[in-house]
Amino acid sequence: MVHIHENRGGTISSLGSIEDFNDMVLDSGLTNAGFEGEPFTLSKKRVWRRLDRVIYSQEWAELFNSTRISHLLRRLSDHHPLSITATRTEDKVPSSFRFKHMWIMHPNFQEMVKQSLGAPIQGYVDQAKAATNEAEKQFDRLPSEANLITLNRQNIALVMLLTLNLNFGGRKATANSLKPEKGKPNSFIP
Repeated sequence: MVHIHENRGGTISSLGSIEDFNDMVLDSGLTNAGFEGEPFTLSKKRVWRRLDRVIYSQEWAELFNSTRISHLLRRLSDHHPLSITATRTEDKVPSSFRFKHMWIMHPNFQEMVKQSLGAPIQGYVDQAKAATNEAEKQFDRLPSEANLITLNRQNIALVMLLTLNLNFGGRKATANSLKPEKGKPNSFIP
C-alpha cells in the first residue's frame, strides 16, 4: 500500500513502511502506473487492500508512450490479477534529454532553472500545493476512483517539486517535511 485509502477493514500495521516505500519510489525516479478497475487487489474475508501495483522507470516511459494497468476479476486466488497493456508508437522520437539528479546539487542550478523557466521554483511549488489542495477537496466531496487518481498524481507532482526545492537549500526531503496539515489525512503518494 502507498496510501491509507488503499485499505478497508483490518488495521494498518505500519505507516512508516508506507512512507519508506513511497520514499524509495520517489528516490528511484519511478512512476506509479495507476490502474483501471476494482480499487483493491486483495480481498480476504473482511479485509480489502491494494497491495499489487505496477511502477515503471523513465526508460520504460520513453520506450512505451502508453501503459495501462487493469485490475481483473479474481478467480482462484484472493488477489486480483493485473493486466498490463503497453503500446509503442514507432514514429515516436526518443527524447535526447536526460535528467541527472546530481545537477540539483550544483550551486548555480537554481539560478539556471529560474532563468530558463522565467520564475522561481517556489512559484511552481505554490501552484502544485494549490492543485493538490483542490484535488483533496474534490476527493473529500466525492471519494471516487477517478478523484483518488487525480489526488495521487497531484501529490506526486508536489512531492517532486518539494524535493527539488529542498535540495536547492542543501536539505534532503524527508517524510517529516512532507507531513499533512493538522487534521488533514496523510495524502502523500508518489
